[in-house]
Amino acid sequence: MIPLVIVGSLELPEGAQAAWLDEALDAGTYQDWPDDTPLIRGESEGAFETVGDLLSLLEELEAPSFFELTSQGVQAFLTPDASEDVSQDLATALRLAERHGGKGLIGFIAISEEVACALPIGEGTGLNSPTWMPAGEALAPEVIALPFIAVMDYVRALESDPDLTRAEFLAERRGLGMLPLTEQPLHQTLLKELSELDSGALHRAIEEAEVVDIEGHPLSDTHTSAAALSQAIEGAAPDVRAAAIELLSLMSPDTTLERAVELLKDPSRQVRRHAVMALGNVPADDAFEQLLQLDHDSLDADPVLQGLLREAVEHSSAPSADERVLEHMRSHAEEQSWNGAARGTPERTSLARRAALALEHAAARLGEKIAPALENWFEKHPHEEFRRAVARALADVQPDLDEKKQEAIQLALMGMGRGANQDEARRLALLGIPHGNYSSGILRFHDIDGKQLGALIDEGFAHPDMAQNEAPSIGLFLEWMQRHPELKASGYLIPPTRPDYRVSLDALTLGDLGEIPEERRAELQELFDALEETATNVEPEGYALRCWWT
Repeated sequence: MIPLVIVGSLELPEGAQAAWLDEALDAGTYQDWPDDTPLIRGESEGAFETVGDLLSLLEELEAPSFFELTSQGVQAFLTPDASEDVSQDLATALRLAERHGGKGLIGFIAISEEVACALPIGEGTGLNSPTWMPAGEALAPEVIALPFIAVMDYVRALESDPDLTRAEFLAERRGLGMLPLTEQPLHQTLLKELSELDSGALHRAIEEAEVVDIEGHPLSDTHTSAAALSQAIEGAAPDVRAAAIELLSLMSPDTTLERAVELLKDPSRQVRRHAVMALGNVPADDAFEQLLQLDHDSLDADPVLQGLLREAVEHSSAPSADERVLEHMRSHAEEQSWNGAARGTPERTSLARRAALALEHAAARLGEKIAPALENWFEKHPHEEFRRAVARALADVQPDLDEKKQEAIQLALMGMGRGANQDEARRLALLGIPHGNYSSGILRFHDIDGKQLGALIDEGFAHPDMAQNEAPSIGLFLEWMQRHPELKASGYLIPPTRPDYRVSLDALTLGDLGEIPEERRAELQELFDALEETATNVEPEGYALRCWWT
């Protein structure tokens, strides 16, 4: 069973909704559902007679599941049980909207599996039928990416407060997490300064700059005239109050820097987003340096802020921006700092994040100008995390490379080849293999434990997302082996001489189910029962369990 985030756009002509709701709901209406997929494959228990019956049930989903269909599109989260019960019928129902002039694109995103089903409705989406693809590819269109981020904000909020209702979350979101205005004198000052500006010029400026709210909707569409904007400023409307620093940066950038820096620490995530954009609007080197030195670790919790920071860096008109972004990139390539941070440590992880961000910003701002330096680092830098970050930057820059180099970059992005630790002697030592005999093209290893697998991942030899054909990912192997130390994994090594140099896992084994403590026995049996659905070979022998993927 798989939890799903379901988001996207759906537009119905005025007056068409009633006829759509009356449509008979039958998954067999369409014959082009994908085969052999986690969900959305044309199989339904037929529990709902019409589209309306299904949508009525979805309005009463048990928390934390929810389904919302508005003029802005679809936002939903389904727990595994809810997903199993209604995902196929929902996919069918949404497709039936095209019979009544409906158009749109919906993503069914299996967040635990990092895959998604892109569901086209009507024409103009570029797809002719439901298509499974990597989640990152499905999230490329803004109509899916922006609401996905909004739904994941709710999912993350549940992790810290499992009793949080959807209604409570939305109420807090409307307030944008800001403290009462009386407790934030800087907010008061910014609103006062906005109220003294020419409202017509301000409205034209936010329209031209395409300033958006937390949902990605233009503020100029919400406050459609100068008078409406003035009223929102006077009433301290949350969206305008949060955006105040960015609005002022459009009209009076020389007064922005210090206050934008202060607002980078504001309790409201949306205020922090606008502060980043404000810094990007200030044509001064000091403002640009603030962007480059932003707390990189804090960005991981807010993918929207990461995108806004990249945009601000890319478009800044600071006089020395090009030179500074180059210097910043080069400083993160210095081998001394990498040599001093052991693999698998938080220090190393932080170093890799900062380097990746510096390279991303340089690629966004300078494009192919940095390609020669990137290619040199890709071949010669001694640390695989940096080479992987370089590969991502090269993919963004897209220089004119031969087919062999392009393949090497793609493999590195997947944790293979130059994206993996090249210390073959250490790799063999971790596996307890005395000699690297690759006479058959690969080198098999057998029955490693969770400690060995964890070391392979921590030291950069194995990538958690790597999977051998239909086998589970290496990260899942590790998760199971840490929870159940009795499990062993087997697989093979690809030699360093090949461009797809890597560690692959293709078997999971339990020596004796009877020796497992009773409280964990059923869980392990369920795990192997589930794995048998994709395994090429299943070899139980007495109380021993084994799944093997070819």
